[in-house]
Amino acid sequence: MYHYLYKTTCVITNKYYYGMHTTHNIDDGYIGSGIVLRNSIAKYGLDCHIKTIIRFCNSREELAAQEALLITEDTLTDPLCMNLKKGGRGGGQKGIKRSSETQAKMTAAKAKLKADGWKPSPESVSKRNAKARGRKASLETKLKMSMSRKNKKLPPFSLEHRQKLSIARRKRVTSEETKAKISNTLKKNGSHKPWNLSPEAREKQILATKKSLTNKPKILVVCPYCAKQGGKPAMMRFHFEYCKNKKDT
Repeated sequence: MYHYLYKTTCVITNKYYYGMHTTHNIDDGYIGSGIVLRNSIAKYGLDCHIKTIIRFCNSREELAAQEALLITEDTLTDPLCMNLKKGGRGGGQKGIKRSSETQAKMTAAKAKLKADGWKPSPESVSKRNAKARGRKASLETKLKMSMSRKNKKLPPFSLEHRQKLSIARRKRVTSEETKAKISNTLKKNGSHKPWNLSPEAREKQILATKKSLTNKPKILVVCPYCAKQGGKPAMMRFHFEYCKNKKDT
């Protein structure tokens, strides 16, 4: 087990962060987890931050004592220091002193959030959307998102939710401008639509569809509420829970 003190420096701003770390792997890639440090990494990138090991210790207790000597009140007054509290306590929010004004603001914000049913305000939602708008996810992030969503079975909509969706669709009105845009798009891209394919291309498409359906075995299920049999995807969507709610009402 390794116990050591380290210093992480941003090569762009020259700001630094002191910390302590205990690990089995000296090359685990850890460079710190402070709030200001994380913001600096998000802004300038991980490559712009260099970690230097200051000293090794024999135990966690000795490590905490050495960090307390390293990060003092004088250290925190340095504008280049990214630490928020004195050393010896480790990471986290515990130990951070806030002014009475800040505490009052946090209390008021929490009370308002609780009064609204723990739902974010429209201002918070608009700020979050504005920050996320235009952000492009990397290929690695997209793959992670795809893998996390695979094999996830969403529960079927309740009867009440279906009725709300139906009412919302009936109230939807398409403006003349939107209709014109849709019409122009269809006219422009009409050559790529199935109904404008040549007879040969259409025949190939039908054969490919039949082949894929033939090679894929169809799973048949029976609804326990209406005794109807059919393919599993359609039955799970339009029967089972739907028939149960219909029967209960």
